[in-house]
Amino acid sequence: YSGRRLRPGIPELDASDRDYAELLRIKDRIGRGSADLEPELERLEEIARSSPRFLEGHLLAASVALSLFESSREIVHLERARRAARIAAELAPGDPRPLESRFRIAVEGRQTGEAEEALGALSRIIPGDPQLHVLSGLLADSRGDLEQAVEDLSLAVRSAPSWRNLYFLANLEDRAGR
Repeated sequence: YSGRRLRPGIPELDASDRDYAELLRIKDRIGRGSADLEPELERLEEIARSSPRFLEGHLLAASVALSLFESSREIVHLERARRAARIAAELAPGDPRPLESRFRIAVEGRQTGEAEEALGALSRIIPGDPQLHVLSGLLADSRGDLEQAVEDLSLAVRSAPSWRNLYFLANLEDRAGR
């Protein structure tokens, strides 16, 4: 799309061909479910060292580290996720993806204030986006406020009825006894 400009605050792709190709291979293995995440995270961290301005590498490293934390509850993985998300945010202050990573990491780490701050920043970057309702529902759920979570997800489903949003809403409604 040569006639289109990137959103302000989003960097141009800045990675070596080798690092870009390796990131695509990692994404493919993860997508197929055939990846052991710990070695993949180590490879992603190598990519981040080799191509430090490669936003996609930092974003994927944050996601993989968060997934490892969710399955193991080992704080080291949460810290790795935070570090990758922080670098991604520094590289792309106008991109909502690092903020969403920061939000999800904060929710998993039970840091409500940080999650609220990230959600507020996201609201300024992508006002009106249905994903904001999903994230707000996640935050309410993490606080144990199922009624608010159901309300937020219901708003998300009305504007973006994806299977993921519908599934999350159904799960919340079931837990709320509806």
